[in-house]
Amino acid sequence: MPTWHSNIRTCQSAVSLRQPASVSVTQGQTAELDCIIDSDNGLIISWYKQIPGEAPQFILSAYPARCMPHQYGTGFSSPRFTFKAKGLRNHQLLIRDVEASDSAIYYCARCVHPDSVTLFGTGTQLMVAGPQQPTLLIFQPSAEEMTTRGTATLLCVVSDLSTPFAPVSWTAEGCSPSLMGRSSAPFRQPDGTFAMSSSLTVPAAHWREGCVFACTVQQGERRVQVRLRRSECWVSVQKEK
Repeated sequence: MPTWHSNIRTCQSAVSLRQPASVSVTQGQTAELDCIIDSDNGLIISWYKQIPGEAPQFILSAYPARCMPHQYGTGFSSPRFTFKAKGLRNHQLLIRDVEASDSAIYYCARCVHPDSVTLFGTGTQLMVAGPQQPTLLIFQPSAEEMTTRGTATLLCVVSDLSTPFAPVSWTAEGCSPSLMGRSSAPFRQPDGTFAMSSSLTVPAAHWREGCVFACTVQQGERRVQVRLRRSECWVSVQKEK
């Protein structure tokens, strides 16, 4: 759930709101985000957008019976952001001509009184795939760490992400270390793309033995991987699979 400002009030309700965990689209397409409500007697449906690490933004609210928004938040307007009642209980948010900046978590909310939010959905991750594939840069561990601690930490830097939802994984060839990758939270860059890093710590012996380590990022259906071995200082390779 998002972190909400204190001026948003809540009240108790037994009604549930169901949302798909994720939706993937390509730039320029229309994203249809479902919000299934098990009762159709509410007054208002609202939608919010939240980029991880940032405050949530109010998009719009609508009376389902009227099948159209009655209020928009700052920076959101028709026809790009619209509301659609699909049947009696599916209250969709439509985003036309999606852009990379639309990648975020979207929450629907059920209102039973014009000034009171009653319940939020679980949220849907909208992943918009841009034309540019991610760039990966991987660095080898320091000699000092291996000497003093007996461990080897590899760093994988990922940039040019069109979405903040891009899991990073590690694999190793030639040995079987216990992989303990740790990823930072994605952060927005000045050009609107996202960047993040992931580190992997293994016993120094595995590095010295010549294991080949691979860092992989998954962005929607696009998968990019870089590999590093002891004889290399750093590698920046892009492989789309």
